[in-house]
Amino acid sequence: MGRVRCCPLQVLGLMAALLSAFFTDATAAETERTYTIALESHYAPYEYRNAQGELVGFEVELLNAIAQEQGLKLKLEEHIFDKATSLVVAGELDGVGGGCVLTGDRKRTFSVTEPYMKAGLGLMYNRSLLGRELSGPEQLTGRKVCVETGSLGHRYVRSRNNLEMVTFYRIDDALEAFNQGHCHAMVCDYHLLDYYIRSGTVPKGQLLSERLTNVDYGFLINKQRTELTEQLNAGLKELRESGELDRLKRKWFAHAEQE
Repeated sequence: MGRVRCCPLQVLGLMAALLSAFFTDATAAETERTYTIALESHYAPYEYRNAQGELVGFEVELLNAIAQEQGLKLKLEEHIFDKATSLVVAGELDGVGGGCVLTGDRKRTFSVTEPYMKAGLGLMYNRSLLGRELSGPEQLTGRKVCVETGSLGHRYVRSRNNLEMVTFYRIDDALEAFNQGHCHAMVCDYHLLDYYIRSGTVPKGQLLSERLTNVDYGFLINKQRTELTEQLNAGLKELRESGELDRLKRKWFAHAEQE
């Protein structure tokens, strides 16, 4: 029985069909990809676990809204912030949230999203331990100040020679040290400190009315995942234009600046 011979046009047609199927499958795989974003579950109101153990908060709702808007598949994982940023750089995670300030250094290290809000660092102090009200960090000379390792608060306190810095890997450990009187003050995200004072988590805490800094907040994405950055930005744009972003900020932040 003789072999069936393919003419050149048939061969070319077969090759074209195979290539088309390959690229279709590749595109579908890219579309169906699940991206992993790291959040720290002790960073209310950005993200935390409620009484039922569910991960909730501003960034959780924001990311879920963007995912629905853009048809994105996102997996939210819990990681300590300092470790999470290293994992994103290494490509083991796709991105990280948790009240991330979009600094120049981070813009060089990560692919960053457009900002979702302006916020900044705040300073909380123990009035009963200090015996007076404070008007600024310069009045804390020689006093112990709690910070989370790798945070912008860490950088801020380290840059001021008049303060004695005490570092913690987890934000809730820093809050516990503050409550136990091991620190005179704490520098962290303004909204986080305000939330914990209003919720009664730090009954001896008093917040300086003025922020220490005013900066943009967003998400840090692995440099190779620019398509994820683009989709997050597109989602943020839609939510900003629809008013949903402002609604979420009003829900979770008492003093959020509306854009």
